[in-house]
Amino acid sequence: MHDQRKVRQEVDEKTREKRLAEVQAFTSAYGSLLRKRDDHVYSEAVLQQLSELLQKNPEAYSMYNYRRIALLHLWGKMREEKVGPADATENTTQVGGDTATGGLPSSQSDETKRHAPRGEIEWLKDELKLSSTILISDYKVYAAFMHRRWIFAQLERLAKDALYAITATDTAGAAVQSGSDRVEHPEELRFWSSALTKEKKQCDMLLAADERNFHAWNYRRWILSEIARMEKLLAQYSIDLNASASKNTAEEQVPAMKQQQQEEEEEQQKLKPQSCGGSGGNDGEPCGSFFIPEELKEMRFTTTMLRRNFSNYSAWHQRGVIINTALQRLQERSDDNVTRDVALKEAWGQLEEDLEFFITAVYCDPADQSAWYYIQFLIRAANTLESISPAHHAVRLEFTTRPIQACIEILGEEKRLGDEAEAYWPRYYLFTVLLASFGAGKSNSDGKNKARAAVMAFASEIRKVLCPNDSPGDSREIEEDCVWCLRELAAELVRADPLRSGMYKSLLARVTS
Repeated sequence: MHDQRKVRQEVDEKTREKRLAEVQAFTSAYGSLLRKRDDHVYSEAVLQQLSELLQKNPEAYSMYNYRRIALLHLWGKMREEKVGPADATENTTQVGGDTATGGLPSSQSDETKRHAPRGEIEWLKDELKLSSTILISDYKVYAAFMHRRWIFAQLERLAKDALYAITATDTAGAAVQSGSDRVEHPEELRFWSSALTKEKKQCDMLLAADERNFHAWNYRRWILSEIARMEKLLAQYSIDLNASASKNTAEEQVPAMKQQQQEEEEEQQKLKPQSCGGSGGNDGEPCGSFFIPEELKEMRFTTTMLRRNFSNYSAWHQRGVIINTALQRLQERSDDNVTRDVALKEAWGQLEEDLEFFITAVYCDPADQSAWYYIQFLIRAANTLESISPAHHAVRLEFTTRPIQACIEILGEEKRLGDEAEAYWPRYYLFTVLLASFGAGKSNSDGKNKARAAVMAFASEIRKVLCPNDSPGDSREIEEDCVWCLRELAAELVRADPLRSGMYKSLLARVTS
C-alpha cells in the first residue's frame, strides 16, 4: 500500500542466481521480439511468444502494441484469403449458370457468412482469457485494462458489421419474418452484449477485493458508458436481446432460477421512477426523478464502497460524475412545474445527504484528502442547483457553514489532545475559504454576499481555536480577525508543508498587502 514502507528482503545465493537467470531469459526474449517487430513478423508463433512474455511481465507495454498489430495483420490476411476463393467461385457460377442470381449457391453463401467473422471472435475470446489471466495475477496492470478496451472495440466493430449486413439485406428486399419466426440476432451482437454485461460484474468483483483500485474504477466507468452506447444502438434497431434470451431459456430454467429472475425484475421496478398519474404528466413517464434507475444503482454502489473505506477518491469521483450528469439533465428538462419541483426537491435532498456524508468522512479521517476534494465539487453543485431554482436560504448556507464548523471542531479536538498541527486539510480548507471571502469584496448577488458574510463571521471562532489563550477584544473588527487567521493559518501550513511555502505566502500577500 502507499502508506507502508517497503522492506528489503534478503535472499540466498542460490535464489539470487535463479532470479538472475530468469531476468536474462526474459531480456533475451524481449529483445528477440523487438527485432521481430522491427522486421514486421506477424505470425501465430509470435502471438504465442508474446503471450508467454506478457504473463511473465504484464507491464511490457510495447508487447501489447505489437500483439494488436499482429492480430490486425492476421485478420487482414484471413479476409483476403476468404475473398479470393469467393470471387473465383462466383465467376465460375456465373459462367455455369447454376444459380438464379448469378452468385454463390445459397448454402455456400450462408456457410461463408456464418464462419467469416467466427475467426476474429475466437481470437478475441483468447485475448480476453489472456488479459484475465494477467489481471488475476495482478489486478492493477493498467496495460491489461487498456488491452481489454481494444478487445471490446473490435467486438463492437464485428457486432455492428453483422447488424448492418442484416439490415442491408432486409432493406434490399429479403424476406423478413416477424414474431417468433424471426431470424436470430447475429452471434457477434449477442456476444458483444453478454461480454459487456459480464465485464461490469467482473469489475464489481475486482472492487470487492480492493475498493480503492482506481484502474478498475476507471475501466468500470468506461464499461458503463459502452453498455449505454450498446443499449442505444439496440434501441435504434428495436432489438431486445434479453427478451430473445429469456424466450430461448424459459423452458430450461429451474424454479429457483425463475424466482431469482423475478426478484431481480421486482428490484428493477422499485428503482424506476413513479409515474405522474393525475399530476398532469403522461402515464408511465418519470415524475420528478432526479436520477435514472442506472444512476440510482451507481449511487448505492458508491455508498457501499465509501462505507467500507472513506479514503476512496475513485468512489467520491464516481459519485460526483453521477450527480453532475443528473444536474445537466435537470437543466435541459422542460417538464411541467409539478414534475420539475419534485425533481428539484430530490436534487437538494441528495446534495444535503452528501453533505452529511462528507461531514462523517472528515470526522473519521481528517487527514484523508479525497473527501476534502469532494466538498469542493459539492459546493459547486449547490451553486449550479441554486442557479436553476433557489433553495431556502438556510439550506443553501449549510454548504458554506457546515464544513467550516467541522474544521473548527477538528482543530479544537487537536488542540485539546496536544497534537502538533497534524490536521493539514482542515487548516488548508479554512485558509482557502477565508482567502476567497476576504478578497472577494461585495457582489451584485445577494446570495454571494450572504455566504461571504457567513464565512467572515466565523473569523473570531477560528481565531479562538487557533489561539485558545488569546483574549477577545470588544472593539476588534471582523476584518482584523480574518487577517490574523489568514496569517496564522499560512504560518502553520508553511510548517506542515514547507515545499509549498512560497504558494502560501504568495496567496497571503494578495489579500494582506
